[in-house]
Amino acid sequence: MLREIDAPTHDSLRAALPNLLESLGDDAGVADLVDLMAQISVEAPDAALALASRLQVEPEVFPDVVALRKWALYGLQHHRNDAMRRQVYFESEDPLAFADESTEQDAAHLLRRRNALLHYLAGFGFREHGLDLHAPQPAKLAPPSVAIGNDVIRFPRRLPGVGAQRRDALYFAAIAHAAAHLRHSPLRRPAGNRLPMLLAVMSLIEEAHKTVDLEEARKLLALIDRIDEMWKGTNGPAATRLPVA
Repeated sequence: MLREIDAPTHDSLRAALPNLLESLGDDAGVADLVDLMAQISVEAPDAALALASRLQVEPEVFPDVVALRKWALYGLQHHRNDAMRRQVYFESEDPLAFADESTEQDAAHLLRRRNALLHYLAGFGFREHGLDLHAPQPAKLAPPSVAIGNDVIRFPRRLPGVGAQRRDALYFAAIAHAAAHLRHSPLRRPAGNRLPMLLAVMSLIEEAHKTVDLEEARKLLALIDRIDEMWKGTNGPAATRLPVA
C-alpha cells in the first residue's frame, strides 16, 4: 500500500527497517509503522520522506509506533498551513518528546480539565480565549511557564513533582493570574527605547510584587463593599471580607 502511495518513502523506510526491528518487536509493529507512514504520505509526502530518511540514518530517534504516531499527528495538525515549518518539524524535531509517560499523563490531566478552566476564565470576563498546551519538548528540559497570547493561554505539558490535588489548584491559580494580566497588562505594548534586559527586569518586578493580582483583589473588595451596601437595611447576609496578602 505504501509503495503505491509514495514509492520514495517506501524505499527509504525499507532501508531503515533492519535498524528498527528490535524496537518494533514483531510483524504487527512493522505493519503499524508502515500504516503510519502511509497516512503521513497522503497528507504530506515531503514530510513522510523526511521522516523515513531520518529513521534510516538516526534510528535512535524512534521511540515506538504509539509515540511516533502522536508526534507525527501533532506536526501535521499544527503545521498544516505552513509547509516549510512542517518540513523542519519532520526533519529535526524530537519524536522522543512524546515518549515520556509522565509528560503524557500530565498533559491528559490538564486537557480533561480544559472545559472547567475555560468556564473559570469566562467568569473573569474573558470568553474568547482558548486553552492549549505548549509545544512538546524533551523531558530533560525544564517545562516552560504559562504563557498568554492574543487568543490562547498555553500551559506546560508536565508539572514534575506536583501531585494531582495540588496540580488542580495550580491550574486555577494560573488562570486567575492570567486573567489579571489580560485585564491590567495589555498585550504587545510598545517597548519604546527600553532594552530587552530592562523589560525582563520590569516583568520580574511586576511578578514579584503581584501587581496585577493586587489590582484584581482591590476590584473584588470593591465589589464586596457594593454587595454590603445593597444588603443594608435588609435581612440578607453580609458579604465576608477576605484578607489580601
